[in-house]
Amino acid sequence: MIKTKLVAQLATGERVGLKADEVARALAAETSTADLDSTGWGKASFESALRSALLSKALAAKLFPVISIPENRLRAYFETHPDQFQSQWRATVDLAFFEEEKLARGFSTSTGAPGRFSETARASGAGDVLTSQLVNGNSSLPGEILTAISTMHSETMSTPVRAGRGYWIIHTTEVHREGPQTFETARPSIEQHLADQQRQEKFSDWLAARLHDAKIEVKSTYGKWPRDFL
Repeated sequence: MIKTKLVAQLATGERVGLKADEVARALAAETSTADLDSTGWGKASFESALRSALLSKALAAKLFPVISIPENRLRAYFETHPDQFQSQWRATVDLAFFEEEKLARGFSTSTGAPGRFSETARASGAGDVLTSQLVNGNSSLPGEILTAISTMHSETMSTPVRAGRGYWIIHTTEVHREGPQTFETARPSIEQHLADQQRQEKFSDWLAARLHDAKIEVKSTYGKWPRDFL
């Protein structure tokens, strides 16, 4: 809570903000209502944490805009993570969650489902609908869903996929597949990944110093704020 408030204050001071729909889009991409219910997270709490994470990333980008990664580190990453550079796929998909398999199966075979996915899904009893999601094999979706998408072609509808506490129907708008990458073709993505990682480390140290120096008042009923808590 304290760190979240501090990040918001620091972002204001640095004139860093988020786009109007940025949190909503990230929230839709990260999880579903069903997932939140199963983890015990309330939507408001998760949204607050997600907003803070996005602000932190934006702050880090402003404070540390240029991160140089040595050639040997780029090559070392490529050589030690061969699985990341094998054949890959990426897709744009719509997802609908149903608690009952019967409802999911009925929706998957309805004639209007692909063209009016969200409207038809909700009319068919979907508890959660996500549209135009950009996903790949490393996305934070249940493995069952990623496995199903990896076998699909563009403009197709899946049968019910059991995952978590219910069933998902997947509609693929586009599916792209690529062969194994060479070091040169993988280099831009490796450089971005390692730069983002190092930038976040620098930001974490910067934020820890601000948190240590911040004037924090705690109600007496909760005791005193431990200065070494970061």
